[in-house]
Amino acid sequence: MILRHSCTKLRLAMKDVNEALKQHGFVANIGRITYTSDEMRMKFRVTEVGAKAKPAVSEATQFAMLAPVYGFAASDYKRQVRVMGIAKPVTLIGFKPKSKKYPIVIQTVTGKKYKVQKHNVSFI
Repeated sequence: MILRHSCTKLRLAMKDVNEALKQHGFVANIGRITYTSDEMRMKFRVTEVGAKAKPAVSEATQFAMLAPVYGFAASDYKRQVRVMGIAKPVTLIGFKPKSKKYPIVIQTVTGKKYKVQKHNVSFI
């Protein structure tokens, strides 16, 4: 039977494994452990020490790349627009390519961000 104490002991043992991996140029990230009476699961991710992460793409660069896909120009970044249902003008700040229904991202004066449909956006 697996108990919480068993999970704690396993986590401590995995720290020893992490130390061994560091000697070979790797580092491990130990995630949360879930368990039932007969099974234990954990996330264990191993990466190279010093591995470079993908460089972050700036919001403006991403807007310029995706603007033509949605019928906008790169110069429309941070442009004031009107959105149906919102009384005050808002700022067009980006896109969510994985969102089919609400792909346009806008920001209000207060900093609150919303996703909206393209046909609800009109230029001032």
